[in-house]
Amino acid sequence: SEIILSPTALHHLAAFTRIPDLPRALGNIVHGPKDPDPGHPTARWQPLEPARQPTRTCPWCTLHHSRGTTSQAWAYHRAHQRLCPQHLRWATGPTDRASLDTHALPELVPAHHAHQRLARRPDATAAYQWAAAITTRWHDQEHHLTRRWHHRRTRLADTNPPPAHGKSWALTGRDPVTYPETVTLARHLARTPHPQADHGFLDHTANILGLNRLVLPPHDLLQAWIHTTRQRP
Repeated sequence: SEIILSPTALHHLAAFTRIPDLPRALGNIVHGPKDPDPGHPTARWQPLEPARQPTRTCPWCTLHHSRGTTSQAWAYHRAHQRLCPQHLRWATGPTDRASLDTHALPELVPAHHAHQRLARRPDATAAYQWAAAITTRWHDQEHHLTRRWHHRRTRLADTNPPPAHGKSWALTGRDPVTYPETVTLARHLARTPHPQADHGFLDHTANILGLNRLVLPPHDLLQAWIHTTRQRP
């Protein structure tokens, strides 16, 4: 959960902490019809969906922006902001000890730049959400790209401390490990508005993912995307 502050409460907190930029740093506030009295300071707890949880920032960037006072901070990163391309740190969840060092995964950098280009499209969010759901399912069920992802996860584990709280590398490293293919698939989905009319869609998908072939089981999420797309007017 996170605490949601009204504009007045946020102003009071910024004055109390003597941090003028605190409203911008904290992000979400309650305003408009959700706050019956905009002039009255209010606060409420709100459950957070996993995709909206803050993630750990790059420690080197944090040291720079805090003028050397701290290397730890959390931010509301969007999907295309999870990697710091300068220091190659991957933003992890709030329960992890630190962001991940991804120097051993150089393929994340071109994926990051491709994601920046994708993010300019109006349909980027939907395409990436579908792609992330698909690759997450493939990863968890060990479909299609298992060997490649296992090798990538091994490189990540060899260059980072063990995950906190007994978490496995399969969970901790899943997002960065699948990131290049997720971005590639998201760009492919965004460029293919009518996959049912493209008889070579699966062959093309396999090709861009570096696979010889792609055979989908009946309940694969990529099949669900094709079906959902078919239903659109």
